[in-house]
Amino acid sequence: MLPRTVAQDHAIKPSLQSKVYKTASKNEVRCDGDKDLVCGFMTGSELKASWEVGDIHRPLSSVNKMVKAGNCVYFDTEQNGGCYVYNYQTGETMKIFEKDGIYVLPAWIKKPDFQWQAQQP
Repeated sequence: MLPRTVAQDHAIKPSLQSKVYKTASKNEVRCDGDKDLVCGFMTGSELKASWEVGDIHRPLSSVNKMVKAGNCVYFDTEQNGGCYVYNYQTGETMKIFEKDGIYVLPAWIKKPDFQWQAQQP
């Protein structure tokens, strides 16, 4: 789920069904719709995904959904190999960082209609 303030240049599509989630602090968060995004990662890979949008403070990902999408999500100390997401299909590993007790998977959102431009020699 994404905060409304993330990727403001991407349109919010209405959800097909009304969804309400409970946070870890037992508050309810209503899904306001969906955004179709292309996310880029430190490895150089991209992922097209639909994200639910709601009244939250930072993006949240579901480990359960990552696993169901064909990934292994591993959490451990740096001494034991650290934390990462491993994709069984591509063999790609994406590093997860721990910051102040929160696990972070760095990602960037591609702007709508973004085109790579060739550089002339």
